[in-house]
Amino acid sequence: MCITIFPHLVSHKSAIEQLTDDELRTFKLFREKTERLYRAMKGTKIPIAKYTIERSSKKVVAFESRNPRFDEIELLAIKFRFFFAEKEPTYVFKVLNILSRCATDPWAKNYISRIRLWHREFLDQTDTSGKFGHPVSNEKIINLWFNSEIFHQDEEKSTQLNYVNEKIGVEASIYQLNIALRLCTTNVIAIYNTIHKTSKEHPFIYTPSHHFERRT
Repeated sequence: MCITIFPHLVSHKSAIEQLTDDELRTFKLFREKTERLYRAMKGTKIPIAKYTIERSSKKVVAFESRNPRFDEIELLAIKFRFFFAEKEPTYVFKVLNILSRCATDPWAKNYISRIRLWHREFLDQTDTSGKFGHPVSNEKIINLWFNSEIFHQDEEKSTQLNYVNEKIGVEASIYQLNIALRLCTTNVIAIYNTIHKTSKEHPFIYTPSHHFERRT
């Protein structure tokens, strides 16, 4: 295990419903893939960005960032793909569905629901591109880079990515990609912490000792 798990993150131990052999294999694979993703993320620097915004229009007129080398971001993308592609057994929302089914107490169920909410919010964020007046979600940025540059050469996705890059600049586009991958990785690690000991012999998951009750 290469990921430090702080006690307060796993202080609530919950029994779970019986898992199928396929689900247990999925959890094991998820842990293995997460550890590789974590090592890739630790190998990249935390990006820093500087925006210069015009007071009257409130538009970005200059942007600077300290992006890692693109091959470092590409390695992170390669490791993250297993949690982003819907056909992968380790797709985040697929694993969350298993957890939602097998969790038995409200504290665990609400925490799993909260991770789902956080992940959806991170995918929907447009913080970087939105400052340029051309909001593009993190999910779309990841999808465009994955399918036009990193994994595939889809012509339609390449056209869309080029349009985004014209609007906000390549540097800002890569910056948003990096930020999106790092943000979403925090939720992958949260799931890892939850199932870090789960097995047929140990049918338990772990969550913080806090009732993540949703309030209206």
